[in-house]
Amino acid sequence: MKRNLRVLIGAGLALLLGAMLFVTIYFTLFDLQWIAFLAGILFAAVAALASQASKAQWLVMRRNRQLQRVKDLLAQESVKLKYSVQALKHADERFQYINDALPVLIVFVDGEERCRYHNLAFAQWCKHASGQINGQLLRDVVAGEAYRKLQSCIADVLAGKEIRYETELGQPDGGMAPSTVMLLPFPPGAERPEGFYALIAHGGGAAAPALDSRGELMRALKDDEFILFAQTIRSLATTPSQQLVEVLLRMQEEEQHMLPPGGFFPVAERYNLMPEIDRWVVRNLIKWAGEKQRDDSAWRMPLYCMNLAGASLQDPEFALYVRRELQNRKFSGENLCFEVGEPDVVNHHAAVRAFIAAMRPLGCRFALDNFGSTQLSFAPLKGLKLDFLKIDGVIIQNILTRSEDMARVREIVAASHQIGMRTVAEFVESDATIEKLREIGVDYAQGFGISMPGPIA
Repeated sequence: MKRNLRVLIGAGLALLLGAMLFVTIYFTLFDLQWIAFLAGILFAAVAALASQASKAQWLVMRRNRQLQRVKDLLAQESVKLKYSVQALKHADERFQYINDALPVLIVFVDGEERCRYHNLAFAQWCKHASGQINGQLLRDVVAGEAYRKLQSCIADVLAGKEIRYETELGQPDGGMAPSTVMLLPFPPGAERPEGFYALIAHGGGAAAPALDSRGELMRALKDDEFILFAQTIRSLATTPSQQLVEVLLRMQEEEQHMLPPGGFFPVAERYNLMPEIDRWVVRNLIKWAGEKQRDDSAWRMPLYCMNLAGASLQDPEFALYVRRELQNRKFSGENLCFEVGEPDVVNHHAAVRAFIAAMRPLGCRFALDNFGSTQLSFAPLKGLKLDFLKIDGVIIQNILTRSEDMARVREIVAASHQIGMRTVAEFVESDATIEKLREIGVDYAQGFGISMPGPIA
């Protein structure tokens, strides 16, 4: 196409010059001197045009060859980059697989004492979901004497010193075991390390067995090897109010082998199975409650509260799944309350807001879980219409002995009531705590002092 265009332009210019020559000859009455002069000009013009066209074509061909070489090099680099990314991904997966298989607890802590990496054994030992560890302060993940011993060494290890000591640490079965702790500054040999790795090896007996296989979880989902548990949440109001029940999840394997509850959650998070597990809970809770209502028309259904994983909130299909289950079983959404963790509100605010907007028209209610565990700020709640705020048990456990924790709870209760949210205190374990919570205006209480979890009934 471009070549044809160049030919047409050249022909047009030649015709134009020919026409000019003809007109000039006609008006100069065929003067031979003028004819010779104009012929010379025409020849020079044609020669100049031909030269310029040839030069331009040569430059275009040269640039095309250069451009093609650059394209070829870019394609080669793109292929190399693709293979490098794949190789890095596979290497990371292998590294993570090996780390998760190790019985040694591994956690990396940065200079601000925040956890930035951990393996599966560490998550199971500290009984936190993986999504609730990274980015959290070490003191909020490792509590008690274990943290105090680690904290006493942090200054030295961040100064570049390797530290090793022996201690006794709690085990998943509730007992104590001798353990070796190694703190290694990273990068090695740096004058000012950016953080340190803590390696903890338990001795004197094996830790309780734990579910660590994606295949086992998939089989449990397929064969319905989960058990719905429930824990009553008591109203502290003097007037009657709706009963709340938190829905919990156990595996048959945990119950049969007396394993600590919830040990499968880190594995499920690691393999992105939490959305499937949350679907299982929704499906079976609605089925069970609907059947009980049909069998006992006098039964007054409570408000069932269930925790949602961050991965479920980010799954656009999850809200559609819940809506279908409610519609297919003719189950009222007014009997469901979805609990959202504070880290998910901070890190996935748009996804949480979209989920609430999709489910609230069906009557579902919403609660913020573990509030105050990391910060005391209502700013992340902007734009979210929540019904309940659950105050983290770490604060509640100390309100009788620490005036600052009592003041924090009072502040949370006042601010929550001002924006229309009712409060739930977690980890309530004594009558004295219940009375104090009622005195300062907390609406509900939950914990072993209220009700022990048991199979849903």
